[in-house]
Parts: sequence; C-alpha cells; structure tokens
Amino acid sequence: MDSQNAGLLVTRTGSELRFESLGLLAPDHIVMGCEGRLRRCFPTRTVAVARSRVIDPVFLQPFLDVFAELIKMREASRDALANPELVNDMVMGVLRGIGRSLEGEATLIYKHVREEALKEDFPRAMGEISSYFWRRSPLWLLLRVALQLTLDRAAEQHDGSGGNKRRHHRGRPLYKAIMIVLMSCVLQRAVGKRAPHHLLFFMRLKSASDF
Repeated sequence: MDSQNAGLLVTRTGSELRFESLGLLAPDHIVMGCEGRLRRCFPTRTVAVARSRVIDPVFLQPFLDVFAELIKMREASRDALANPELVNDMVMGVLRGIGRSLEGEATLIYKHVREEALKEDFPRAMGEISSYFWRRSPLWLLLRVALQLTLDRAAEQHDGSGGNKRRHHRGRPLYKAIMIVLMSCVLQRAVGKRAPHHLLFFMRLKSASDF
C-alpha cells in the first residue's frame, strides 16, 4: 500500500489467518539521525484471527472496503507517507479485537536498510535539464521481507518448535541464495541491454557482497 507506506502479509496456519503489518519507508528524522545503515525490525505487529471469522461476509466486505479507501488516500508530504499508523494501529487494532496478538511468539527478522536517493539529470529540449530522484522501492522491501519471513517460518516448522539456531541456519541461506540468483539474472539482462559501466559495476559488487 504505497499511499500508506505500509504492507500487510496474510498467511494461513491451520484454522487461523496470520496478519503481519510492516512499516516500509522509515520517517525522515530517523533516517537523518542514523549513521551508516539503518537497522530495522519486521514485522511491526502480528495478529492471528480464526479463518471462519475473517471470511464471514458480515466482516469481510466492510474490511475490504476500508482497504479500498486507504489505497485511494494520498498525501503530498513524505513524512505523512512515512507514518503507517492507519495500518499498523487502526487495521491491526480491529483484527486484534476479533483475534489474538502474537507478540513475543512471531518470527522477527532484522534488516539493514539504506534510504539514500540517487539524482539523475536528463537533457530536454531547448537545453533544459530535468532532474529525477530515485529511491529504493517500498514494494521491493516488502517483497524481500515477505520472502524471508516465509522461508524462515518454513525452516522453523521443518526443524521443530525449539530449533531457533537451526532455523537461522536453514532459512536465511536459502533466502540469500534466491536473492543472489535473482540479482544475477538482472545483471545478465542489464549487460544485454548495454547498461552503463558504472551501474554494472555496482550491480556486480552488490551480488558479490551477498555471498
């Protein structure tokens, strides 16, 4: 949900649906006050709700209508977008009211994230220059976190409830291997598209640093 700077991961475990909320872009004041990479924890909140209650039309349709309205809402200020309280507090609060909190039980992951912006200038007609700023995509962060949470949880279930050390050993290497393969495919396509040499260098460096 780009308009709310929040993500919601929904998975099924037996007779329950697990809802995990994620705040994506960090607020500006946290980014500006951090030296080096910012270390963040995901998910923000986790709630389990009986599947029978969620799929009940009396609850489900109004719940989906709320999400439709949230997606339509847009703010001009980046600080407003960086505050995902409507999802983390309001939506998760409603779910907590009909379900149960999993605080202290859910798998947590910690990721070092960067919030730098890349500025590129492109020439226009009449000698004018247009500047564009590129930031890391919140959707890309959401996909990475969702993939790692899913793999870690699968490893946890495979190893048993008491296998925290083995869960880390099995889940994270698989996630890293998938990311390396994905970035290698992107790098290969970039070479075929004759991407600039400095971009190819940084892409190769990023892939190599994940080994």
